[in-house]
Amino acid sequence: MPEDLHPSGSLAQPRVARRIQARRGHGSPVESTSTAVARQTYLETALRGRAARLVRTTLRRMEPVFVVTPRWSRPQGFLEEVALDLAVGEPSVGCRTIGFRPLRSRGPAAAWPFLLQVLGQLGRGGNGGEIVATAVDRQAFKAGVGEALRAAHRSSRHRLAVLMHGIENIPVEVLADLVEEWSRYRLDHPEGTRVTLLLAGAERPAWLDLPDLHIVELEDYSEAEAIAAIVARCGPLPPRRLLTLARFTGGVPAVLDAVSGMIAERGSRLDVDVILHGMGAVADEMRGALDIVAARGELADRLGLLCKEPSLPEAIDVDSPLLAAGLLRRRRSGGQDQVTLRSPALAALLG
Repeated sequence: MPEDLHPSGSLAQPRVARRIQARRGHGSPVESTSTAVARQTYLETALRGRAARLVRTTLRRMEPVFVVTPRWSRPQGFLEEVALDLAVGEPSVGCRTIGFRPLRSRGPAAAWPFLLQVLGQLGRGGNGGEIVATAVDRQAFKAGVGEALRAAHRSSRHRLAVLMHGIENIPVEVLADLVEEWSRYRLDHPEGTRVTLLLAGAERPAWLDLPDLHIVELEDYSEAEAIAAIVARCGPLPPRRLLTLARFTGGVPAVLDAVSGMIAERGSRLDVDVILHGMGAVADEMRGALDIVAARGELADRLGLLCKEPSLPEAIDVDSPLLAAGLLRRRRSGGQDQVTLRSPALAALLG
């Protein structure tokens, strides 16, 4: 196994851990040539790492970001790592990461106090007592958002970013009012804002059109990232077995987490049936998604073809529902858009 993919090797460590180690002066100041080449190769092929770099760069400029998060992409962990990196890096940005799944199927009356409480705590060490955290209508909510942003701008010692994922669970009018008030706050501070927004969801709302808005696709792990993640959690494995397991996940974060957990508990001698059973809720969700789309004959036929072929030219009419369901990913090959199953686990579930 390459030295850098050993559990103590540089590429097997989370990026934030490497940054903290370097700042404390515990890392070796000189890399060997092989280590430098391995690191460069890893960085060039790290799809999820590339998305993280783009998000960090944009947030440091205090510009808004929308991150498209397909199903099973584990946005919470991604955003928490981005937040930690922004906190220890330079220039530093303080972040608050919030998930909105608790608001699913709930109306504005539940969303208003939730958001006002979160925004009222910005830059106050968790104490937002001076900001009104209740609202009886949209106008009161907008007034509260505006006051919370102005208070954070005045009082915070650091620049701030609010990282919100699962925004499809926020009532549309509440999200629209939040974006409107942040846009007004930005216009009121042409010298530069001190609070920015990151919104993350399965699909960007068609109406969301902010100036300087950056769209980032949260891609699955590359093969190298998947290998590094398994090694970091489970330790060294036989190279061929490691590669086989990494490829079976397809780099899909939820599948990778499940497979890594099984390896840590049971070792790497896992067959497909054991892996699918051990995937638990993730496998159930995937089966449910497959069952829904397979109810349409043309979609079932398309999935059958993709189980046999590594990739096919994109056919918008049949592939759009499959992409929206999180079952396919796009890739560019030979100058044209192609689609492929996100993970061999999906083909195994189709049987």
